[in-house]
Amino acid sequence: MAAQSKLFAGTILFEVVQTSLVRHRQAGRPSRKELTATDKTFKMPKDFKASKFFANQFGVDRRKTEAERIKVKMSAYDANYMRTLPIHGSQFELERNDEYSIFGFYVAPTYDFIQELRKFGSTLEVLEPAHLRDEFKEESGNLAKMCFLGFLTGLCPIF
Repeated sequence: MAAQSKLFAGTILFEVVQTSLVRHRQAGRPSRKELTATDKTFKMPKDFKASKFFANQFGVDRRKTEAERIKVKMSAYDANYMRTLPIHGSQFELERNDEYSIFGFYVAPTYDFIQELRKFGSTLEVLEPAHLRDEFKEESGNLAKMCFLGFLTGLCPIF
């Protein structure tokens, strides 16, 4: 059993390091070229359950650990995608009609989760919590300003 715990812990550690290296490369930070094994060990707590530890998380980002109820409204078309490929185990559908659906989650709003929501663009509206709705609203406003300024100056390649 100890060997299994060590293997499991090593797998989690490797996945965290691997994800961290990918993020560093994506953020333009220098990436590490190699990993070095050391003699350092740790003892896995007997009551540790990875499924419980990550239950309200999305990805491995643990900076914001408090889970919240999040509600989003999205187009009926994209709601089909959300139903077919749920983005989190806590996902549930609150309302459904021909124009839109409302989904709820109980998850920590980590960077990874927010990026997953952002991929739906203007077909998704955050309803709750207010701080997340405000964050999306501010970003949309900033994008609109950038496009408008690009239009006025001729620097935007889409105009």
